[in-house]
Amino acid sequence: PNQTAVPRAWDCNEAPNPYADVSCSSSNPVGYVITILPMGNQTFDQLELSTAAGTLVTTHSIRYDSAFKVWYAAATAPLNASTSYNVKLQGKDNAGKALTLNWSFTTGTKFFQTNSKATLLALPGR
Repeated sequence: PNQTAVPRAWDCNEAPNPYADVSCSSSNPVGYVITILPMGNQTFDQLELSTAAGTLVTTHSIRYDSAFKVWYAAATAPLNASTSYNVKLQGKDNAGKALTLNWSFTTGTKFFQTNSKATLLALPGR
């Protein structure tokens, strides 16, 4: 949360590639990947990304990687430079009750970042 200088894009250069079904490459990148580390049995079904001004950003649907036990999503196109974004994440907590989490981050000026890791949010157990 409140991370700054977040890279604007990701080129899907990873094995295994979580976006293998999406036409993604260094010449056609997606927005930088938002990665969510759940605590316990939390599940998520909706991630909404918007600019601080409230403009919705189109994202690929949220996905779960069972091998790494993380949830992730990315904008369908690179993010704007030096822009604040808000994330709204919805799902269920460990007791099966509705859970909504909100946080923000700001992109930097770098388009790609070599050997970078996605924005990671570790969620408190509930």
